[in-house]
Amino acid sequence: MFNRLSHKSVICVFITLILLSAGLLSLFYYLPYYIESRIIPGLAQKAGLESYAAQVKHIGISGAQAGPIFFGLNGKNHLEIKKINIDYTLGGLFKKKIKAITISGLRVTCRIEPDCIIIAGIKASENQSSQRPSSTFPDTDTMADLMSIAPFTLERLSANDAMVDLYWKGLQLKVPIEAKLNTSGLDNGSLSVQLRMKPRDSDIGLTAKLSKKDPVLRVKLEHLNLYLEHYADLLKYFPGLSIKGIVEAAGQAAFQIQPFDVMRFAVDASLSQSYCSFQPQKSRENSLKLIEAANMTWRISAQMPSKKNLSLTVNMLKDTDQHPKQVKIQTGGTTVHCGLTELMAEAKGQFRQNKLTARYHVTADNLAMALAESKAGAARMRLNGRLTHDDQTLIDNKLELEDASGKAAALQFKAPLTTVTSTVVFAPDNTQHNLRINGQATIDEASIKDSSAKIAARGIRIKIPVTWPPEKRTSAGNLDIKDIIYNRQSMGIVKGWLRQDGKHLAFNMTHSSKLLPGLNVTIKGKAGKQQTHVDVHAPAWRPEKDINLGDLIHDADGYEINGTFETRGQIQISSAKMQGWAWMDLKDGYLLNQEQALSLTGIQTRIRLQDLIAVESDPKQDLKIEKLHLGNINADDVHVNFKVQSARDVRINAAQMQWCQGKVNIAPTRLELPLKKISTVINCKKLNLVMMLEQLGVAQGSGDAVVSGRIPVQWYDKKIRIHKGFLTSPPGLTGIIELRKLGGANQFVNSLAPDTPQRTQLDIAMESIKNYKYTKIDLRLSSQDEMLLMQLQMKGRPNQLLPFAYDQAKGQLKRIEGKAQADFKGVDIDLNFSNPFDQILRYKDLFDLENLINKNFQKED
Repeated sequence: MFNRLSHKSVICVFITLILLSAGLLSLFYYLPYYIESRIIPGLAQKAGLESYAAQVKHIGISGAQAGPIFFGLNGKNHLEIKKINIDYTLGGLFKKKIKAITISGLRVTCRIEPDCIIIAGIKASENQSSQRPSSTFPDTDTMADLMSIAPFTLERLSANDAMVDLYWKGLQLKVPIEAKLNTSGLDNGSLSVQLRMKPRDSDIGLTAKLSKKDPVLRVKLEHLNLYLEHYADLLKYFPGLSIKGIVEAAGQAAFQIQPFDVMRFAVDASLSQSYCSFQPQKSRENSLKLIEAANMTWRISAQMPSKKNLSLTVNMLKDTDQHPKQVKIQTGGTTVHCGLTELMAEAKGQFRQNKLTARYHVTADNLAMALAESKAGAARMRLNGRLTHDDQTLIDNKLELEDASGKAAALQFKAPLTTVTSTVVFAPDNTQHNLRINGQATIDEASIKDSSAKIAARGIRIKIPVTWPPEKRTSAGNLDIKDIIYNRQSMGIVKGWLRQDGKHLAFNMTHSSKLLPGLNVTIKGKAGKQQTHVDVHAPAWRPEKDINLGDLIHDADGYEINGTFETRGQIQISSAKMQGWAWMDLKDGYLLNQEQALSLTGIQTRIRLQDLIAVESDPKQDLKIEKLHLGNINADDVHVNFKVQSARDVRINAAQMQWCQGKVNIAPTRLELPLKKISTVINCKKLNLVMMLEQLGVAQGSGDAVVSGRIPVQWYDKKIRIHKGFLTSPPGLTGIIELRKLGGANQFVNSLAPDTPQRTQLDIAMESIKNYKYTKIDLRLSSQDEMLLMQLQMKGRPNQLLPFAYDQAKGQLKRIEGKAQADFKGVDIDLNFSNPFDQILRYKDLFDLENLINKNFQKED
């Protein structure tokens, strides 16, 4: 019995071995065919590809090897696998299980087009029709469908030495990839992936998990290291852009698959050793030329712990050496650079409810801006802001500038603190969005100085509200200036208001003079982008006491002026030019200087400048002076007709006055600053000779003798020069002249020896001119050094008997005291006088006036 059973058992075992061997043989022979004919074509068909070529090289007891394998589309290779290793056991094969599949040498191409992404020849378009062609991505309902074409379950799938060629706008990026997929849970609907990419020496590590029971894709960014300079070629479509730096990041996220949605995420990233510059190759004159940021280090932290909440933080890290990060911006002719020391931005919100709050803070030191010959800057800039978004977006900003300053030519500006606050409201309104801005700019204790004009202002405080869109009338701000200084003298204060008026800035200010009490000047107008209009008006005002010009103009001490003043002017500034006009009235005015014996009284004038900028007046301006007193010179009814050509050029068209009971006309004369030379001709008509000699300081007397003629005068090298001045009496006119106290003549006569012919002749002449009836008079004037030389020639006879008699013993005339008995029928008199100009006109003081004019009114080239 046992033998019979043993025999049967042996037969069964033998048959089983034969069947097993046949099964194994059929498996080994069938499996390559099955892989080549079923599995690979099935995978290609699911992906919309065609199986172009596949080869199974080896089938063993514990594994198999296939390759190379090519997947194609439309006859072209799009995906290549050099080798596939399959790791299994015989027991696993009977259980339809494979331990691992290792894919080596995967090559796949990804092309990014404007309207779609093409991966291995498969197009993924944003707008796909319901009738998809075979070349588009298929719909996959479950992860199990991925393995439904194969009769085995797979525990692990990995890819070694994989390479993805990414193409975008003619640029290529090769991305080496290592991947491991744990597919052992696919039967239960779970999948995990480990992915590592190393494009251009960078390193990116990712892990992902997906479960059918919990349809949430969980992705973890293990590490990310990017060297931005290795991707410089990707920036060729942004000409002029250069970026460098190292990006490091780590984080995790969870995504809902169907429908796709972001559940939560958290990312920490840093950008260190960064440098950024942007310099367009072609730019217009006023467009951006360069933006550059160097030595920057950033940290970015973003979190969304739940569907409702979101937070984002951006910080610029401070290096241990505390060196500021240099930022430079150049646009047109303007260059701005600063040292950025702190930058922080933080945002929090409710993702689902569309609510967000954010705050940010920026600090920069040594802010500087240069434009042509102008420059401006600030020691420190601080920007603080807050953003809230709910039904509307609200942004609050506060900008502070510490120790701001600027310089343009001779103009300098300083402000210890400048503050700009603004509130921006972005509110939805039906089909459009309304943007509203309310802000205010404040400047405290600022100062401004113009060294060329010798004017400065201190203690400037400005507060101006601003709105956008512009409102017709906003609330008014204010402008206060504690002190205005001109030529080192405190002139007064300014108070007024500023208001936004539509797209213009309206202002109304009053200058109250400290130096000239009671003088208030009103300045009002509108300033806009296209045009600025300014009106200046000083109402009629007469000082309670005389004004010392030394308080207004340096080195003009001693000149006192008074009168009724009134001034009005207007300036218009547009993008093309600046223009304006002004007029000034002076009524019942006078100018005095006791030391120089200068007195101008009864001054009446209106000067109208038709071009205020070029300082050009109307053609005919009049100046009237009732009385002029300068040294020994006295004149009346002075009339001057002139034109101001520029700030340096005054043309005297005509000038006349009453002098010595006659008239004096001055030929047209040009006065140019600096006053180096003045040339003119003084035309004299019927001047009383005695009065003239008296004012010239050479004689006193009386008489009706008049002379007319011309006196050429020049003023240069600080000297008055008269060349061949000649005055004469009218032909045929006779009269009586009485001269006494001839300058130095009596002393000269007494210095001569008694009873000499020279003394007797001079004595007769001196007695004759005490009462002389002339028939002709000539007066010649010239100058030598600083002396006025006068030669007086008179023809006629004494108008009375003279105290002389003929001495027979000596044979000559001699003086007889107390008895006049000599009757002379004719005596010609020739007298020479001289007198220093400084005694006539306070000569040197006039040159001080010249220096004063040149010093205070000459403009620098």
